[in-house]
Amino acid sequence: MEPGVTFATPVPIPVAAIGFRQIHRAAMGMCAFAGQEEGASSPGPGTGRGTAGAAASKGKQYPVMKIEENSHKPNDFSRKLLKEIGGVSRLLEMTTCFYTKVFANPHLEPFFASTEVSHHAPRLANWVAEKMGAPEQPWTRERGSRKQKEATLKQQIMYPNHKGALELEDFLVHDRSSAHFAGWHCPKRAGCPMHQVGDHFKLDDSRVWMRLHFWACREVGLFGPSGGERTKLQVEFENFYTRFIGHFVRIYERSAPAFARLECSWSDESTPDGKANVERYRALQRETPDYMEKRLHGMDDVIGLRDPAEARRRAAEIRDDGWPYSDDGMFVPEE
Repeated sequence: MEPGVTFATPVPIPVAAIGFRQIHRAAMGMCAFAGQEEGASSPGPGTGRGTAGAAASKGKQYPVMKIEENSHKPNDFSRKLLKEIGGVSRLLEMTTCFYTKVFANPHLEPFFASTEVSHHAPRLANWVAEKMGAPEQPWTRERGSRKQKEATLKQQIMYPNHKGALELEDFLVHDRSSAHFAGWHCPKRAGCPMHQVGDHFKLDDSRVWMRLHFWACREVGLFGPSGGERTKLQVEFENFYTRFIGHFVRIYERSAPAFARLECSWSDESTPDGKANVERYRALQRETPDYMEKRLHGMDDVIGLRDPAEARRRAAEIRDDGWPYSDDGMFVPEE
């Protein structure tokens, strides 16, 4: 989920002649975060926000977020928080819930060739845990083991041949950048409205992703209701994790961080709007068995809304306050 660049459709490369290993090396030149640390840069001039480091220097950096040279680093708070919530196993509950929701969403599902929850959920849980400071480095350890099973990591992508026509090609998915590249070129995207094979993640994709992600946090109890009783740990984790996602979602789309707080509230059923959102979404899936085939995603308020300026205009509560790096106030009030 970073750099402040505009993504373009990939330039045709003679795929058949170079094979999947070379495709991957070529892909790194157009990858959303090639050569940079996660969250390395932000939207830049004209948006009200500079780089992460610049934002932190202009105000009081929120203590749960440690940003060094524009990169997120674990600190004592995040390490303690990881232990208190229950470590990797607790995060796995959340990521399992999250991917179950993703694969039941007609807008996000076409990014994934494989929809096995057990394939994706542990990797995300391990990655989050390591970014929070897990001493056993579960993501690095698991990623290292993939070298022994290359054959199982190949999947097919659609990529332009030397004539510019899309063709199926084997591609090795072995890390986060190659997984994102495979998502951009997933064959499932060819038959979906609002999708185009090769397009990078857009603002609407990122907003739906965050809605389902934060909803999963609520469903497993990592977040508490804003209008009800919640524990200190729930408050602390929501404060940290919403900012954490706000930092890293920039990898997907550089304008997405400003929407993190809004998308977090989407599933807060202790509020009238949050309750209506969730009830409407569940009813769609419950009452329309073929909603996946009909592409009834249930989020018409954001699907297709890709222009950041227009999206911000419609979301009046979006504000330029340096979040998630430099605001003094708590997003979730202390209790």
